[in-house]
Amino acid sequence: MDVNEATAAVSQLYPALYRLLHRRRDPRSYRPSPETMAVLQHLADTGPLTVGEAAQHFDRSQGATSELLKRLLERGLVERIEDQRDRRRHLFWLSARGEALWREEQQVLSRAHLQ
Repeated sequence: MDVNEATAAVSQLYPALYRLLHRRRDPRSYRPSPETMAVLQHLADTGPLTVGEAAQHFDRSQGATSELLKRLLERGLVERIEDQRDRRRHLFWLSARGEALWREEQQVLSRAHLQ
């Protein structure tokens, strides 16, 4: 089989393979918004941030960023921790639930179907 034949075979089989192996979601489960995923991604990449640092990164007002982080805190996706260098400041960081959700959302294929 040459490269062109192999390419054609993969192109033909891929849609069926994807339908068979892609991760399906329970329609009743929580589906994070793109905005939520952007915050979780940024926290996963950078580590804990203050509201001001997050606002600067997302180019949003501090008030809007504070409200967003408050909603994620209420959902249990982030946690607020004291800054050890300055106890007047608080940092926001991924909770265990937030990290698990972020990792799950990165998965395209179903591990159960792959096994």
